[in-house]
Amino acid sequence: MIAAFGVTGNDAAFFIGQFGTTLEVGGFNDDITVPNFWDTNWHHIVATYDGATGNVYADGTLVASAGKPGWRQLAPPLSCAIGNYVNGTGYPWSGNIADVRIYNRPLTATEVGGMDISVQAITSATSVTGTNGFPFNYQITANSGPTTYGARVLPANLSLNSTSGLINGTTEGTGTSTVTISAANSTGTCSGTLVITVVQTPPPAITSSTSVQAIVGEPFTYQISGSNYPTSYAAPSHPA
Repeated sequence: MIAAFGVTGNDAAFFIGQFGTTLEVGGFNDDITVPNFWDTNWHHIVATYDGATGNVYADGTLVASAGKPGWRQLAPPLSCAIGNYVNGTGYPWSGNIADVRIYNRPLTATEVGGMDISVQAITSATSVTGTNGFPFNYQITANSGPTTYGARVLPANLSLNSTSGLINGTTEGTGTSTVTISAANSTGTCSGTLVITVVQTPPPAITSSTSVQAIVGEPFTYQISGSNYPTSYAAPSHPA
C-alpha cells in the first residue's frame, strides 16, 4: 500500500497500491487495476474520482479509467496513511515514496499532465580522482532544482559550499574516501555516494618540443613545459 485515505477499515478507504506487479487503485472492494505495471523504476501515480468515474494516471498519462458509481464519497472523520492501510495493518509498502498529496477535488487531465514528475536524483559523477598536494574541485549536481547541498565525512582540507554544491580545497595525503553527498529542495532530499581517490603526484614528463631551430646572432627563447605539475626546471647542458 502506497497511500490510503478514508475511515478505519480496509473496505472504507481510497488507496493506491500494489499486488505483485499490478497497480491497484480504488477501494471499497471494487478496484481499478493495471496489470504488469510495477518494475524497479520510479513512477508518478495519480488517482482521481469525480463521484462517477475513477481515473488512473501513470507518469502523466491516463492508463486506466472506469465507471465506479459504487465508490463512496467519504465523510469525516477521515484518516490518511502512507505506506499502509488507514488502520495500520495489511500490506506495508516495501519501496520508496518521495511525495504524497491529497486534493479536495478531482484533478483534470491537463493538471496531471502539467505536473513536474521528474525524480530528484544526484546526477554528478560517483567517483573522482585528485592529486596529493594540489587543488581539488568537484561539483555536486542534481535534477529538480536543488537549493542546498550536503557532504558527510570529507577528506582533510576539503570543504563544501552548501549553497553552490562545490567541494574544493587542496588534498593532503593519498588514499580513498567514501563520502555521502546530498541535494535538497522544497520537496525533499536525495543522496548518493561519492568515492574520492587521492594519488601521489607522478614524475613530470616533458611536453614541450624536443627540437627547435635558432638563428646565429638572433634572440632565442624556448619554453620548457611538462605534465604533472612540475615545480622546477633545469637545462644543465645548453649552447653558449
